[in-house]
Amino acid sequence: MSSLPKEFDVLKDEVFEELKKNNLENALEKIEEFIKSLDKYGWNKNKIDELRYNTLPLYQRLNTEVKSLNDALLHGNYDKADKIRTQMIDISSSVFLAVGIIEKEIEAFLQIQSTKKIQIKVQENYDEHRIAHMWQEIQYCIHNTANIPLNQIKLIYYRSGSIIIVFSIPSNKLTHLLSLYFLNLLKIENLQELLLIDDEFSMDVYKSYFSYSRYNLSETNLVGKDLFRINFKRVNLQKAKLIQAKLSETNLVGADLFMADLKNANLAGANLTGANLTGANLRGTDLRGTYLSDADLQGANLQGANLFGKDLSGLNLAGANLSGANLTKVNLFGKDLSGLNLAGANLSGANLQESDLQGTNLQVSDLRRADLQGADLQGANLQVSDLQGANLQGADLRGANLQISDLRGAKLQGTKLRKANLTGANLTGANLRGTDLRGTYLSDADLQGAKLQGAKLQGAYLQGTDLRKADLRGADLLISNLQGAKLQGAKLQGTNLQGADLQGAKLQRADLQGVDLQGVKLQGANLQEANLQEAYLSDADLQGANLQGANLQGADLQGANLQGANLQRADLQGANLQEAYLSDADLQGANLQGTDLREAKLQRADLRRADLREAYLQGSDLRRADLRGAMALVSQKENLENSGADISQVTFVDDPYQLEGIFITH
Repeated sequence: MSSLPKEFDVLKDEVFEELKKNNLENALEKIEEFIKSLDKYGWNKNKIDELRYNTLPLYQRLNTEVKSLNDALLHGNYDKADKIRTQMIDISSSVFLAVGIIEKEIEAFLQIQSTKKIQIKVQENYDEHRIAHMWQEIQYCIHNTANIPLNQIKLIYYRSGSIIIVFSIPSNKLTHLLSLYFLNLLKIENLQELLLIDDEFSMDVYKSYFSYSRYNLSETNLVGKDLFRINFKRVNLQKAKLIQAKLSETNLVGADLFMADLKNANLAGANLTGANLTGANLRGTDLRGTYLSDADLQGANLQGANLFGKDLSGLNLAGANLSGANLTKVNLFGKDLSGLNLAGANLSGANLQESDLQGTNLQVSDLRRADLQGADLQGANLQVSDLQGANLQGADLRGANLQISDLRGAKLQGTKLRKANLTGANLTGANLRGTDLRGTYLSDADLQGAKLQGAKLQGAYLQGTDLRKADLRGADLLISNLQGAKLQGAKLQGTNLQGADLQGAKLQRADLQGVDLQGVKLQGANLQEANLQEAYLSDADLQGANLQGANLQGADLQGANLQGANLQRADLQGANLQEAYLSDADLQGANLQGTDLREAKLQRADLRRADLREAYLQGSDLRRADLRGAMALVSQKENLENSGADISQVTFVDDPYQLEGIFITH
């Protein structure tokens, strides 16, 4: 049937050409030939005869007028001939009228012959009375929507659970009806499916090529609809409800989806180029393979959305919520992400170089192997985030919250961490050489084996920090808080610990040779077997400290507070303990050869088996000290008594004593 309109156009052109030449007879013959040819297109004989009947009077009039014209011209009656010619012009108009009649008949024929059969199935669980009532509702709905006469809408059958209706519809109304169905505008209760009973019609082709651009679909309810491959180019879908809609491979180029609800919608392969998604709800949506170039996602909710591998560098994400989103390997180079919510997002392998993440919420996010070189993370919240293997070289993390974050294997050279909160963070083996960590919170952080040579840690908070086997040589820990810190086996040569608080710190076997610890608080610190050779500990507070087996040769402990300290087997040879407070100290087996103990307070000190040879004890207070088994021969007890040392109630092994080599002269 599709060839009829084309042939009819040819007919009109040919008839018009013949009329211009005043060949009325030829024009009528063309019409007659066309009417006869309709038989091969399936027109019945009655319809053809009806069309011929409409044109027959024209032939009769034409023959009569032609004879009259010839007769007038033969007799020289030219006035009459002119009148006849005028009448023949009227016949020409009638020829056009005949063509118009044929055109209308063709349109009517096409409308009848090109109808499509439609089946509608409605799921229903009510009784027969309710189903019958529903049938009436559906009949009127189709009638009002597509303007189809009620007598053309037939109920094929109904049974418990469903109604099936079949009706015919002209092609020119089919597109409109289908578009209304896909947009859920038929408003049929419990509509389950609408099927075309026509093998030649492809639903996918229809959906792909039919344009909805002339429709205003704002606030339309399309929840759960299958909109696969539908053309929504530049359609107004503001505030539309598209929850769980199937929008895969759908054309949404330039579509207006302002505040649209696309929660859990499937947008795989959809084209959203230039789409307005401002304030849209895309929570849980699958955006893999989606085209998002130049899309506006300002203020959009992308919680839990899947954006794996997307290039988001050209998108407007201001104010967007990306918490829990899958942003694995996405490109966000140089993006302004300041203040965004990325909590719980997966950003592993993402490119965030030079991005602005100031004040961004990255709490519990996955940033493993992410590239954050030169990124600005000032004040960002990275609490409990995973930054293993991340590249943070040159990044600015000043004031950032990195509590309990995992930074193992992260590249931190040149990273700015001043006043950052790294409480409980895992920095095992981290390379922080020369890093500015002033005022940084590192309490309870794990820095085992970390490289901190030359690091600036002035005023840092390192309470309970694990610095075992860390290399802190040359680091500046001025006035830092290291209470309870674990520094076993740490390298601390050349470290500045002046004014530091090391109360309760664990410094077993730590290397503090030559370190300046003047005035440092070391109450209760464990310095067992630590190397403090030639260390500066004047006025340091070591009350209750454990220095068992420590090497303090040549150390300066003048005025230091060692009350109750454990110095068993400590090597204090040549150390300066002038005016030191050693009351109740345990110095059993300590090496005090040549030690300067002048004016030292040794009340109740335990010096059993201590080696005091050539020690200086002038003015020292040894009241109630225990010197049993101490090594000090030659001099008589009287000499010790005359030295000015207070030895009242000192415990001796036998009497008289030989304390050889002890210099007790005034």
